[in-house]
Amino acid sequence: MKILTAIGALLIAATSYSAQISMEKVGHFQGAPIGAGGPIDIVDFYNNTLFVANGTNTDIQKPSLDIVKVDGLKNKEKEFNLSKRVDIQKFIGTTEEVSDLTCIKVSPNGKFLALSVALNPTTENGYIVITSLEGDYIAHYKVGALPDNLAITPDSLKVIVANEGEPGKGLKVDPEGSVSILDLSKGLDKGRVIEVKIDETLIKGELKANLDEYVKAAPHKPTYSQALEPEYITIDEAGKFAYVSFQEDSAIGKIDIEAGKFVWIESMGVKDHSKPENSFAIGKNSPNLVTGNVFGMYQPDGIKVINQNNSTYLITANEGDARDYGKGLFVEDDSTIGKLLEAGKKINVPVTEDMKNLKISKFRGLNEKGEYDKLYSFGARSFSIFKVEDGGVKLVFDSGNQLEEITKKYLPQYFNSSNTNIKPYSRNNSKGPEPEDVEIGTIDGRTFAFVGLERIGGVVTFDITDATKPEFAGFFSGRDYSEDVKGDVGIEGLKFVASEKSPTGKPLLISSNEISNSIAIYELKVSK
Repeated sequence: MKILTAIGALLIAATSYSAQISMEKVGHFQGAPIGAGGPIDIVDFYNNTLFVANGTNTDIQKPSLDIVKVDGLKNKEKEFNLSKRVDIQKFIGTTEEVSDLTCIKVSPNGKFLALSVALNPTTENGYIVITSLEGDYIAHYKVGALPDNLAITPDSLKVIVANEGEPGKGLKVDPEGSVSILDLSKGLDKGRVIEVKIDETLIKGELKANLDEYVKAAPHKPTYSQALEPEYITIDEAGKFAYVSFQEDSAIGKIDIEAGKFVWIESMGVKDHSKPENSFAIGKNSPNLVTGNVFGMYQPDGIKVINQNNSTYLITANEGDARDYGKGLFVEDDSTIGKLLEAGKKINVPVTEDMKNLKISKFRGLNEKGEYDKLYSFGARSFSIFKVEDGGVKLVFDSGNQLEEITKKYLPQYFNSSNTNIKPYSRNNSKGPEPEDVEIGTIDGRTFAFVGLERIGGVVTFDITDATKPEFAGFFSGRDYSEDVKGDVGIEGLKFVASEKSPTGKPLLISSNEISNSIAIYELKVSK
C-alpha cells in the first residue's frame, strides 16, 4: 500500500516537528534484513560503541551480541557496519537451546556487559551472561524462567533481571514470575544469584481483585505468583530500590535490593476514558477522538525512575498487553464490545456505536451474574508519572489524549497505522500508537522524557524538568511512510547519550527498531 502526498514525501527523510527539541538522524546500523526473523530488541552505548541485543533466530543467524563501533559519527559517517557478532549459544553449551537474547546492559563502571538469555522452551530457567566489552565470555548464571529486562546497580555490583515466567504451550507448564539479583561483589566469575519470589501476602485490594478475575477465568487456575509476570525493571540512583512493572496486571512492585525481597506490589489503577481529556480514537475509519464508558489499564512496558526535590517518580510508557496463550486455550483480547453484545452478553453501561469495535478484556469487570458492570481496554495510550509513596504509587501526571492528538496533527494520513502497514486507523480499536519505551535525558539543565511509539512510529518528547508539570517538547519520526515497512520501524528500546559521552559532542538518542531490524542514531538540539 502506498500513500504519498506532499507531506508524505517530506517524511521519507526522517522529520522532526519541534517545539523545544529537534532530532536529526546521523547514524544507522542494519542488524538483519527486514523480515529476516528478528527482532532487534535493546541497544546500549559506551565509549563510542553500540551493544545490540539481536534476537534474530533463523537457520543462518542465531541470537547474538552485536558490537558496532561508531567513532565515525564525528566524521559525519551515516552507515555503520558490524564490528563483531557473538553467537550467544556458544556461551551456554550444547545441552540447552537459546531462544532469545532479550536485553543487554553495559555496567556503569564500563567493565562488563550483562545479557539476559531465554531458553527454548521459554518455561525453562534462563541465564544472565557476563562478558567483557569485547564480547569475551566471563561467566553465566542460572536465573528464572524467561528473563526479560535487566538493570545494573550504580556501583556495578548487582545485576537485577525480571523473569517473566509466561506459560508454555497448552498451559501445561506455568512458571512463577520472579526477580533474580546477581551479586558480583566477589568477582564477575564468582557471582551469587538471589531469587526474589513474589510475596503473595502483599497481594491485596484492587490488585487482588484483578488477579482473582484472571485466576477464575484461566483454565489452569494459576497462583498469584504464576499470574504475575515481571516485565521491566529500573533501579533508583542510590542503588537501594528496584521497581518492577507487571504489565498484564497493570501493577508495580518495589524491591529492597539489599534485603532481596519485595516491599510492596500494588495496582496502578485505571484510566477513565469517559473524561474529555482521556478521549481516544476508536471506530473503524475515524480519526475522531471520542469518550466512552471504558477504563484503560495502564499496563506499562518501559519504566524509568527519577528523583526530583527529594521525591521519587516512576515514568511509564503505557503500551498495554493482553494474555494470549493460544486459540482454544486462553486469549484475553479476542472479543470486541460488539461481539460480546452479539453473543448475548449483558453490558450494564451505555455503549455507543464507536465503542462496539473496541477490543476489551473478556474476563474483567464481570459481576456474579456474568454481566459486565465495567469495561476494560488494553493500555492507556499515554505516558504517565507516578510518585512513589510508602505503600505504592500515586498518579501525578498522565498525558491523556496527547499522544494521539500529536500523531494525528503531524501524520494525519497515517494516523493510528500499524508497524507493518501504513493503513490509517488500523490500530484504533486495539491500543492506538502503543508507547513502548521511555528514556530520560538531561540537556542544558533540563530533563526530558523520550517516549517511543511502537506502532505508527516516532518519538514524542516532553520536558519533565518539573515532573508534576510536563510540557510537550517535540515530535520526531524516523519512519518512511512511502511504503508499509521502510526506514526505521517498530521502536522497541531507546538509549540517551549525554553530550560529554557522544562522539559528536552533542547529545544523542538511539533507537532499536524490531520491525526494520535496525538501530538509528539521532542528534538532539534544544532551542534556547
